[in-house]
Amino acid sequence: MDYTVPGTLYEVPSRPQPSHQQPSLKSTTGSQAPSQTIAKSRPTVLETQQKRCLKMDEASGTTTTDGKSLDEAPVAAGLEPTQPIGFLQLFRFSTCGEIAWLFFGFLMCCVKALTLPAVVIIYSEFTSMLVDRAMEFGTSSKVHALPLFGGGKSLTNATLAVRNEALYDDSISYGLLLTIASVVMFIAGIFSVDIFNVVALRQVSRMRIMLFTSVMRQEIGWHDLASKQNFVQSMIE
Repeated sequence: MDYTVPGTLYEVPSRPQPSHQQPSLKSTTGSQAPSQTIAKSRPTVLETQQKRCLKMDEASGTTTTDGKSLDEAPVAAGLEPTQPIGFLQLFRFSTCGEIAWLFFGFLMCCVKALTLPAVVIIYSEFTSMLVDRAMEFGTSSKVHALPLFGGGKSLTNATLAVRNEALYDDSISYGLLLTIASVVMFIAGIFSVDIFNVVALRQVSRMRIMLFTSVMRQEIGWHDLASKQNFVQSMIE
């Protein structure tokens, strides 16, 4: 409300009214809240994963310290890529005795493989004798395996008693032949497996020792060029 004094040319200013507006919560352009500054200074999960992937790429050896690719980097002597070797060269670390044992193991594999046809032949002959012993007239078939133990007798127009006695001998011969075939298969299987395993273990142990000895004899500079090679894994494999 304005008050005018008579006889004067100026007015008395009115009393300022109190403001009921709320203070502004906006931050100034030159400063930010402390919580926002701390949040921006912390790396996000995506940035952390990206940094971790970069470190894994550097550790995998895709680039060298000079920024060159692995193909352009120098390779230590003796670690150059080689051509695939032949089958016979796999046994160049074997001794003469080990090669002889390998040959013996191969023979045992052949013996084990031949036992199955032998069992089939023995079973077929015994089946043939079962049919022939039931015939009252005629001549028995000729067999080769059952006569080894007294079976497989050739009969012509034999009586029932004679045929039953011959069938009993055939059964004994059949059982003995199957027992022998089973024992031979078991022994041949043990030798065929164990000989190859023992020879392979001895040869691998010899190659591991030679690899470790060769690596330990190299100079320090060679190890710098071969830093990307995992020799522990090579010796284990």
